[in-house]
Amino acid sequence: MTDPTGAAFANINVTFQGDAQKQTVTTNGAGEYRAELPPGLYTLDVPAAGFRRYHRPFFSVTSQSNLTFDVTMQLTSSCDFVLVNNSGEPVTAEQQKAATEEMCIREELLPVQSKKGPAFSLFVQYGKRTLQGCVHNYGEAQPVMDPVFVAYNLFSLEADNVSYDERTQILDTHGHVVVVDQSSGEYKVRTGDWMKFKIENGQATLQGCVCNQFPKEYTRGRLFHQDP
Repeated sequence: MTDPTGAAFANINVTFQGDAQKQTVTTNGAGEYRAELPPGLYTLDVPAAGFRRYHRPFFSVTSQSNLTFDVTMQLTSSCDFVLVNNSGEPVTAEQQKAATEEMCIREELLPVQSKKGPAFSLFVQYGKRTLQGCVHNYGEAQPVMDPVFVAYNLFSLEADNVSYDERTQILDTHGHVVVVDQSSGEYKVRTGDWMKFKIENGQATLQGCVCNQFPKEYTRGRLFHQDP
């Protein structure tokens, strides 16, 4: 765990939540953490004041798993706004909640159909979002130009721009794409200018890419782009 400067992020709580147990571990002086989890499905949360939380939806831990989640925490932007209705009517609690999610939290959890195994969800953190029918489009937003972050089971991705079609379950990514995938049991890193994936059955299957277009040391967002 590091901060945006690359310095070790010490004394940060990392919480794993499963159906049967909850376990919280704390990063040491080197920013490292370790948890031993029984096989099952878990979520991961790393909240820290002044930073966007790092979150993973349900991912699978098996008896043979040795997983690495390296994270660079990103600064959060201020979120002071006043919401008014054009009609002049008072703002409802539901409207305030929706506006806060869109303007401040800027994250989305999307269900993904699976033909076998657990129905894992797609988690997206973004700067700005538009919706065209069933296609979700995500991008960066000023003044904090964070890349879009995506997590799905043991698959992680960040890119300048991401679109996801709920009908076809196709994830299309553009600009400084960094992928970390542990679905095969190995820690695999891929980089490129464009990649497209089919999201289903707990895996992201590569459909096409323009890969290896920038140095392996490139790091800008939430993912460490280096071998564990």
